[in-house]
This record gives sequence, structure tokens and C-alpha cells, in this order.
Amino acid sequence: MVIVKVKRDTYGGERYLLNACRYLENAERNIDCDGYGVDPYQLEYTVHQMMQVKAYFGKTSGNPLMHFVVSFDQSVRDTQRACILSRQIAAYFHSQYQVLWCVHEKHRQSSFYHCHIVINSVSYINGMMYHSSATNVQAFCDYVSALTQRPCRFVFE
Repeated sequence: MVIVKVKRDTYGGERYLLNACRYLENAERNIDCDGYGVDPYQLEYTVHQMMQVKAYFGKTSGNPLMHFVVSFDQSVRDTQRACILSRQIAAYFHSQYQVLWCVHEKHRQSSFYHCHIVINSVSYINGMMYHSSATNVQAFCDYVSALTQRPCRFVFE
């Protein structure tokens, strides 16, 4: 079973956004990293790009990001498969939101790989905030399940 953890932290603003991006790109864990609508290689610039979208729509306060952790089950046993799936999963958000994603390898009893996905909480299309309702997160989980061909459930943290 694939587990999607939804991390909802609305405090810290731009600093929290930068810290989350730094965590994703941690060199000790990071296997692959990329983005949609952002520069995934210069984190300060990544944050600047996300903050520019927020400023354009007048939404610089409140929750700066949405952070999803997709933990693959043991059916994903190699780096290449984890990276391909992670890219496809992160693409779920790219038509509306800026996205930064990274694959981490961490051997646990139930999984070897997980993917972190950080999205700008403000859509670059219409300025609407992402709403992490159970309905929206379940739709994302259904997408993940279709890609992985594994059952998926989500938890809010």
C-alpha cells in the first residue's frame, strides 16, 4: 500500500518554505530532484519564484506551501522506478501550481523509497489557494493508486 502523508503547517512564511525546500534537497538522502515552474537547483531562487506568484496575487501571508510525502511500498525496489513514479506523481499538480519534488531512499520495514512534493499553496493560473480537503487529497491518492497500481491511503499530519 502507498501512503500519502499531508503535512499542513501554516506558520513560518518564506523561511518555512526555504527550510522545506532545503530538507527535500538534503544531499545525504536525495536521489533525484526536479521541479515544475521553478528552478530546482537554486533553492533561494526557487523560493523567490514561489513568493513572486504569491505577491502577484496578493497572497503572501498564511500557508506558504503544501508538503506531501508519498511512501512507496516494497513493490518499488529500485531507484529508477522510484524516480519515474515520483516525476509522474508530482506532475499531478503542475498544471496549477509550482512544484518541487525529490526522491529519498530510506530502507524501512515497509518501504525503500519515498517522494517529497512541495507545491506553492497559491495557483499561478488563478491565484486560488490549494485546499487540502479530504476530497482533494483523496483525488490525489486515487491518481497515485492508478500510477502505482497499488492501493493508496492518506493521513494528515
